[in-house]
Amino acid sequence: MFFIQESFSQYKSDVNYSLQINYGPVIPHHKSINYLIKGFSKSTEFRLGFQTNGNKRWHITHKFPNIGFLYKFSDFGNPTILGSAHSLGGFINKNLIKINKFELNFDFAFGFAFLNKPFNIENNYTNFIIGSHFNFNPHLLLDFKFKIHPKYKLKTGFGITHFSNGATKHPNLGINLLTLYGAILFQKTHSERASLDFFNEKFTKKNQLTVYLSEGWKEYKPPWGKLFLISVLTITEERQFTEKSRAGFGIDFFYDASETNQNKSLKEDFNYKVFTGIFISYDFIYGKMAFTIQSGFHPTLPYRNYYKIYQRYGLKYYLNKHIALKLTMKARLGMAQFIEYGLGYRF
Repeated sequence: MFFIQESFSQYKSDVNYSLQINYGPVIPHHKSINYLIKGFSKSTEFRLGFQTNGNKRWHITHKFPNIGFLYKFSDFGNPTILGSAHSLGGFINKNLIKINKFELNFDFAFGFAFLNKPFNIENNYTNFIIGSHFNFNPHLLLDFKFKIHPKYKLKTGFGITHFSNGATKHPNLGINLLTLYGAILFQKTHSERASLDFFNEKFTKKNQLTVYLSEGWKEYKPPWGKLFLISVLTITEERQFTEKSRAGFGIDFFYDASETNQNKSLKEDFNYKVFTGIFISYDFIYGKMAFTIQSGFHPTLPYRNYYKIYQRYGLKYYLNKHIALKLTMKARLGMAQFIEYGLGYRF
């Protein structure tokens, strides 16, 4: 497995491109899918990256990460049933530790994937992992670099890659891959980097009140069943205490039209479709974008067979001082419930 990267200098930034080959097993995260695992997964990945050099303040506070776009082709070791995937997305590669010639980096990527062999009741009914062509495709990696020459570095790494549609269509157990790779990296030039001295403004801690309205949908079992609307009103109060992070709490008001359908003992009543949630949150901030992690619970429910604990993961993007977009997944005990597409206003 090899990774080749070449970089040429521009003012304030280095443009780079890479070709990477990954190899690793499909993780059998549920005993019912063991029979589908026939071999190792392989993927080929092309990246167009931009080595940040300080023309924005967050580049400096995050140790000049490498950011960009990627295309990836993956197969899952079982071409007849699981098929293959084409993925498009973005990535950020951030330095964690740098000691002399050694680097430890964290790599996060998020994209959208097209899988060519989803569940089909007529000709692919044994695929109980993926139920739709279009899926989300995040991955988390740790990579290790060692400089052997001013222009060359050896690289190796490992991580986890995930494919899922967020329960918008069943079945949706998802595909998890353990990714292993080795690398040789080549970079022609290293542009001069700015420092915080170039920025006159100083960071000040601040509170932020934001209201989101989000929409989503989910399919209730069995596969190819009816789609149900999900609406969420979210109110959050957060404290940004560093340039890279903020924490807070909030309340959710859920409308879930599927609940009376899957609980036949409930009446077809609006009150059975509405419930609340209280959560705490933590955001990792990269300029206008943030990765959010939330954990919450439902204090009251109209019935007993619903999990009270829930989690939320995803992305936020601030178009300006007030308007925000978000793409998040609500889950319970690691199982996706639905995807939220939200629009927010920050006061």
